[in-house]
Amino acid sequence: MSGRWWNGLLGGWVALTLGVPFLLIAIAGRALPADVLACARFGLAGLTLLAVMAARGGGPAAVAAISRLARDRPVDLLLVGLCGAAVPSVLITVGEHHVETGLSSLLLASTPIWIAAGGHVLLPAERLRAAQTTCLAWRWAGRRC
Repeated sequence: MSGRWWNGLLGGWVALTLGVPFLLIAIAGRALPADVLACARFGLAGLTLLAVMAARGGGPAAVAAISRLARDRPVDLLLVGLCGAAVPSVLITVGEHHVETGLSSLLLASTPIWIAAGGHVLLPAERLRAAQTTCLAWRWAGRRC
């Protein structure tokens, strides 16, 4: 399989998996409240994860690891779940009522650029080197590095 064909396949998969949720949010967001829609999305994601775990035979080990994490660090687990998944999903769904789907998907796709641009301010140990700064400037201009 050639590299160009493989890159096209991966690009199509990314477009499908990242683009379709915005379309579904835009459609379902008209009929369902934001919290119900986010709950349904997490339910589908959980079922998919369970199916993958069952197919790979890693279910018992994963459940044991999650149980251990929930027992040892429940507050950390709750904060990561809320800040990394639940709250952003509800806010994205609410935002779909005020911003066009295409614009919201572009803004969310630029998240890595915003993290690179602001991460060194919040985390002093994460300084940008010259090559990273150049690449970041190119990304702001809409170019590839």
